[in-house]
Amino acid sequence: MNPFNLFNNGKKDSNNDNSGGSQVTNMVKGLFKNKFLVPIVAGVGGFFVIIIAAACLIVAPIAAVDTAINGIKDALDEAGEASGDFFESLGNFFTTGYWGSDEDVFYKVVGEKYEEYKDKNIDIDLPLVLSAVFIGNDAMVATEGDCTIQEPEESDDEDSEETPNITYECEDGDTEQKYSDLRKEADKLMKGMVDGDAVKSEEEYREWLYDNFIEDKLKDIGVKIPKDEDEKEKLFNDLIDQIYFNRDMYLAALDDFQVADSGAGVCSFDLNLSTGAHTVSNVKVRLLGCTASGGSSGPLEDEELVDLEKYVLGVTYTENGGAPDEAIKMQAIAARSFVLARTFGGEVTKEDGYSIINIRNCTWDQAYCDPDEGCWSDGLGGEYGNTIHTGYDQSKYWSKAPLPEDDRIRSLVAETTGQVIVDEDGNVIVAGYMAPEQNIWNNMANQGKSVADMVKKTYSDAVEITSNCTGGGDGTLTGNPDFSNDKAWKSPNNVYAPTYYGQCTWFAWGRFYEIYGYDPGFNSQCGNGGCGNGYQCVDGVIKTHPDKFEKSRTPKVGAVGSSDYAHNHVFIVTGVDGDQITIQEGNLDGKTNPNYNVAIKDWQTVTLSMSELRARYGNVTFANPKKTPK
Repeated sequence: MNPFNLFNNGKKDSNNDNSGGSQVTNMVKGLFKNKFLVPIVAGVGGFFVIIIAAACLIVAPIAAVDTAINGIKDALDEAGEASGDFFESLGNFFTTGYWGSDEDVFYKVVGEKYEEYKDKNIDIDLPLVLSAVFIGNDAMVATEGDCTIQEPEESDDEDSEETPNITYECEDGDTEQKYSDLRKEADKLMKGMVDGDAVKSEEEYREWLYDNFIEDKLKDIGVKIPKDEDEKEKLFNDLIDQIYFNRDMYLAALDDFQVADSGAGVCSFDLNLSTGAHTVSNVKVRLLGCTASGGSSGPLEDEELVDLEKYVLGVTYTENGGAPDEAIKMQAIAARSFVLARTFGGEVTKEDGYSIINIRNCTWDQAYCDPDEGCWSDGLGGEYGNTIHTGYDQSKYWSKAPLPEDDRIRSLVAETTGQVIVDEDGNVIVAGYMAPEQNIWNNMANQGKSVADMVKKTYSDAVEITSNCTGGGDGTLTGNPDFSNDKAWKSPNNVYAPTYYGQCTWFAWGRFYEIYGYDPGFNSQCGNGGCGNGYQCVDGVIKTHPDKFEKSRTPKVGAVGSSDYAHNHVFIVTGVDGDQITIQEGNLDGKTNPNYNVAIKDWQTVTLSMSELRARYGNVTFANPKKTPK
């Protein structure tokens, strides 16, 4: 994603009073006008962690990053007029080649460096870089006055347990660091983010920040480094957490602090098109108009790019929405496979980090109806080259109302997120279908047949249904949970949130979703004691995904493990080494946690022998993956 376009997404004018940047800036000014400042609690002996009052901690860095992003954008978009003190500008010209104040040159140099990486297809996380640059600086506060950290005098009594207060006060003054210094930091941060021709993972970059950036930064902003190694480690890690938090809050502000509906996370697909082999991810669909002869009239006006999963939902709703449950899921998998492998003209384009698939919005390809806004056409069902348009309009020859939010189709399609039909080479097949195939699916569903049975019956070149998705976490079994991933851990996606925060079912659901990228289906198996209890989760997975998991008494890596009824527990198997089983599990305190912040600490990774595992959780069973995740 290009951060320069963030505030313009979905907004006609990013400079008006309703833009995200203006809202953040106004919020900052309002908070400081009302002096909403809270003391910071320091550590023993005068050492402290930079955890500023909520007003400064959250809002001010967002405004700083916003201001810097927009400044960099302006510097790249236009040459600009000479500004700043003459001698300052002259000095900058001879040292950097740019004319202007230190702040102007900061924008220009950082923007140019970012562009250099972008030209090499290296996606620098610029908001994260700027969050690190402005951490602890009063330059990050967009107010009429400046802000500084006020550190109390150290106590002479080293054994004193009294905790001194540190305040964050705003008054007139200069920034703690010059923009010329911040410019060098930004360059260093970008270089440190790159590993070869790609960016480091979050875990790798956090380690780099710890070893190469944090200590120098603290010294530059006047913070004393603890001599005690434990205190030092805590200070460094807390500051790194703060940098990432500021970045995340900035990104959240772009959508007015609403959680964006980005689907299941990142799914990738291998395609063998007429234009060659492609691996695509972050897919969006561009809707094309249709002609009576079977061609296309080009992209539809006033139609936005559609997220792949929303597109699949809309097609399923239109094409076979009244079908039995299993046939609905079959329709969704076929529609997803079809649009990916069918893309009009055999081309996949790249725009702003997305893979763009072109498809005609009529029965020449697939009939898509916006599930949230409804649709209309000048011909019945979009048949015979009649294009379908977004919007419920009963005055048209044919129109379809929006799909209710609680309709079963939504949850059924969500269960198939990312699932496609592939051939022996792992490429997505063109899963065509017409009324005869749909009738077969409906009849098979009524007979209790599974999606796997329907695929075998319909497509001779199909080898398996597969999904290569992560839910936005690390997508691996070796990593820790990514609790910043709302799709995995929060409502409405995680069916156990917020009512059962901290419970083993809540934790296992979220970890499964991070690894596999779809709902495990824990709550589909009902029996004694209700639905979706820990001891029922294995059966729920097997019932929901019989093509992907099989029941066993012996675990494989990536398995879901359920205890017996008496112990009522569920966990994820992350490692198997002979008799040694490594699991990740939640609910260590044996109760539902009061809030999310408590819940995310209530888990562990532990290695047990099989006998120890059974002694702890009784007659354990496993839902083993047929294909081991990475």
